[in-house]
Amino acid sequence: MARAWVDAFNPSTGTGRGVETGTDGTYSLSLKSGTWFINVVKQGYTTSAEPTKVTVSGTVNLTLSTAGSTITGTISNANGTVNKAWVWAKENTTGAWAGGETSPAGTYSLSVANSTTWQICASDGQYENCILNAAAGSTGKNITLTTQSTNYDSTKKPIANPITPSLGGVVSDRNLGVSVNIPPNALGNAIDSTQFQIATAAAPKSAKRESLGTPLQITATDSSGTAVTDVSTGELDIDMSLDKSEIDDLLDTEEIKLNSRYNDLEVINVAYWNSNEWVEEATTRSIEVKANSNSEFTSVDYTTAMAALETNPDVYFDYTVTLSTSVDHLTL
Repeated sequence: MARAWVDAFNPSTGTGRGVETGTDGTYSLSLKSGTWFINVVKQGYTTSAEPTKVTVSGTVNLTLSTAGSTITGTISNANGTVNKAWVWAKENTTGAWAGGETSPAGTYSLSVANSTTWQICASDGQYENCILNAAAGSTGKNITLTTQSTNYDSTKKPIANPITPSLGGVVSDRNLGVSVNIPPNALGNAIDSTQFQIATAAAPKSAKRESLGTPLQITATDSSGTAVTDVSTGELDIDMSLDKSEIDDLLDTEEIKLNSRYNDLEVINVAYWNSNEWVEEATTRSIEVKANSNSEFTSVDYTTAMAALETNPDVYFDYTVTLSTSVDHLTL
């Protein structure tokens, strides 16, 4: 099967890797020693409910079968139908998963196996909702988004900055917690302005991972209105930050753990959405801490800081965790 997406996830480290199959259906992933869960997805096809568990070594063959059925409907909110809302579903018995975006008209179509029943949820980033017991083959499974999403933050407004591609520049926003360094010619060599935008986005959910904090959509549009998706030269350097208040909120809602047995902040990575799965980028983690209200933020060793936070999450008056990565595309 050509152009299927193969995903590997190590639950012990929180690390994920993914690759697209070639024209002959083969794939190759280089993974560190350990136990990994391997899964494959492709629009219009299904696989087993549970990913294959393997210890790194040798070959793992995966099987896709034609989905056989669909569930369709329309997503709307108080303003009407919703373009690019995220729709995901979980099968009631096996736990199988499906997902996708709505069309410009707000419609969705999920590929599912015959004779199955699903819970379907949708989100536009600000609001979400679910319906129960949608059978394979159902149409008109419409969802109105009414419940505020747990990761929505009304204070995080979009930013849009003009960038001259031949010169490059930096687009950053402390409120969004993101900074993007754009080298000269990375987005082409044009002297006309390219609009670079960062905005909050609906949080896609996958079979194995969910995003933490507020997901961001990073886009660039050239002077003719055409989306720029690839980096021409070099890479974009991206820093994404979480401050203590955001991490405290994640702890309060039990979305992350921070203790001596397991610390999510030791394995958190920047990831982008591809083929119905979060794909993690190589990420460098750093931290700045503030001892008290009168002190300045200072950089400390990440491992040392994590050990202190595992003992006492309030050991620092304030702190900011920064995740840094470099990418050659704009699909974050």
